[in-house]
Amino acid sequence: MSRFFLLHKPIGVTTSAVAEKIRDPVCTVYEVLANEGIDIEGLGCVGRLDQETSGALLLTDDGKLNRRIRGARSCVEKVYRLIVVSGSEITAQQIHSLAEPLDTETLAAGVESISLWEGEVVGSRSHYHGFFQELKVTLVEGKHRQIRRLCTRARLRVDSLARVSFGPVLLGDLPTGKVRPLTSDEISILRSSC
Repeated sequence: MSRFFLLHKPIGVTTSAVAEKIRDPVCTVYEVLANEGIDIEGLGCVGRLDQETSGALLLTDDGKLNRRIRGARSCVEKVYRLIVVSGSEITAQQIHSLAEPLDTETLAAGVESISLWEGEVVGSRSHYHGFFQELKVTLVEGKHRQIRRLCTRARLRVDSLARVSFGPVLLGDLPTGKVRPLTSDEISILRSSC
């Protein structure tokens, strides 16, 4: 029987199986799972989140489904809550540029949609670091640090980035660093969507 878990990955935790000791010592998601009493034998991350990104991370020991979900033909949407900051008023042009591909590598892996978070008013608000805007970014296939690289190109600083859903699996109110098994409905929808 395959196992499927949702982890609310904390900032500073790596999705690599072994933490790189070259840089500051970091914790791996597998250490977080083991601390939560999960048998990590055979589990693999379904995709990745960089160390500075928090949120929904799926793990499974079903290698075939893992490869299908991560594959280029997958249509499983991942939704992120992005807070960007700028020293000056954030323009609509900067926000719209986030949906444009970076290069030929990200052309097929573009941003599906970008919108204001929770229907907030258009226009950035003043913040002690400058101006900020909360955005909802939807990807089907992400490439290496794609959202962060898009923000750099748009001259926006990422204040926070969190994956809030992975297909039918919602992060909801799962506390940071905690894990839960996927429901049978979530697993069925994931299996049928890729």
